[in-house]
Amino acid sequence: MMHICTGAAAHVAVPTALIVGTILTAVNQGAVIVSADLSPALVARVAANYLVPFVVSSIGYLVAGREPNAPPERQSEPQRKDQP
Repeated sequence: MMHICTGAAAHVAVPTALIVGTILTAVNQGAVIVSADLSPALVARVAANYLVPFVVSSIGYLVAGREPNAPPERQSEPQRKDQP
């Protein structure tokens, strides 16, 4: 779980979450936000709009970097293209 919040996975997931979360929020909650009818339930839904793409993007990034059929101790975080 710690790899999701730090390092290269977060470097990829944060922009994805910001873009997708903003689009989801605008589509699903835009009218409520514009009407200024804020509630704790709305705040939770908006947070989920950002959290879900962040987690999915992070897990996808980490899974893509795993070696097929490698034992867990040999699987490492994928290298970014700008790193050797």
